[in-house]
Amino acid sequence: MDTTHATFRIDAAQLKAVHALAKEQDVSLGAVMRDALDAHLRRHATPPKTTRRADEALVAPIRSLLAVDLATARSWSELLRRCHAKGFALEPLGGGLILRRVSDAQRICKASEIGPTYRQYCERFGGPFPGHRLTQGACHLDET
Repeated sequence: MDTTHATFRIDAAQLKAVHALAKEQDVSLGAVMRDALDAHLRRHATPPKTTRRADEALVAPIRSLLAVDLATARSWSELLRRCHAKGFALEPLGGGLILRRVSDAQRICKASEIGPTYRQYCERFGGPFPGHRLTQGACHLDET
């Protein structure tokens, strides 16, 4: 590694914290600073995740159409049946669910953009969405 000497100003409290971290990790102050700079550069070199929020003009009428169904369904099967009857399907994706239009399989939005979160559904229905890979974490229910 080709290194160069650098001089910069640092807040006294930050310096104290960095010294404590270096001592705790049994490494040099320079190693802690280089690791912090590497992490910062990696974060800024990677493009941020897009929020991929749906167009509110598209989502608002669908939210209204499905509001009663999303709020009153008593099980996953009832919720899926009600959505399908109105032309929509819920599918697992990542740590939650998405809403698709049945007619053309177009992704409309994250389900949480029109109703409860995945965790809220899990709590209400007593378990995870059928076939969802996420059975722990966001849908982990306390057994007590």
